[in-house]
Amino acid sequence: MPATISATATALELNPAVAAWMNDREHDLLGHGWRWLPPWSMDEATECEHLGYAIETYERVCGRRPLGWNSPYSASDATRRLLLEEGGFLYDSDPCSDDVPYYADCDGRQLLVVPYSKTYNDSRYLASPGFASPRDHLELLTMGLDQLVREQRTAMMTVVVHARWTGQAARAAALRAFLDHAAKLPGVSFMRRDDIARWWLETVPASLGG
Repeated sequence: MPATISATATALELNPAVAAWMNDREHDLLGHGWRWLPPWSMDEATECEHLGYAIETYERVCGRRPLGWNSPYSASDATRRLLLEEGGFLYDSDPCSDDVPYYADCDGRQLLVVPYSKTYNDSRYLASPGFASPRDHLELLTMGLDQLVREQRTAMMTVVVHARWTGQAARAAALRAFLDHAAKLPGVSFMRRDDIARWWLETVPASLGG
């Protein structure tokens, strides 16, 4: 199944086998910072510098640059403008405000937002109240998808898992059960975030809103 992998540039530099696996499987690369440092803690010049370091590292390690961006922790007031000024990004995934893409204005320009909803994020294994068992995660994912299919909605279902959390055996089994269920449902497509961005840009151009 196609996936979008979000990782800091330094993490991939230290784990080249992961970068090679991503390329071999043609997974999407979502930029996630040069290092695990919150951009809102930096001045604008430093954030811009780190953005450049990240892109250079991704290109060197992966042979390609990210087309989307999701800041470590959360974005700064300058992040979106810096993405637009850099010029190579199709979309921004910092906001978690919706389950469909939309366009955001920034200094008279527009950038596509492919939201990073936290609804189905496995961080709830750590939150309180959160998941008491892997079955809780499976139930949330399955009920959410079944309802979207029932409503025949055009919507994204952003299922986010982390190797250090869902990588545990019982939790991985719950994820596998959900994917097996989703693959059997009519009208369900597994898409990388760059594919979603391209589809939205072609189908709902900025001039039409979104």
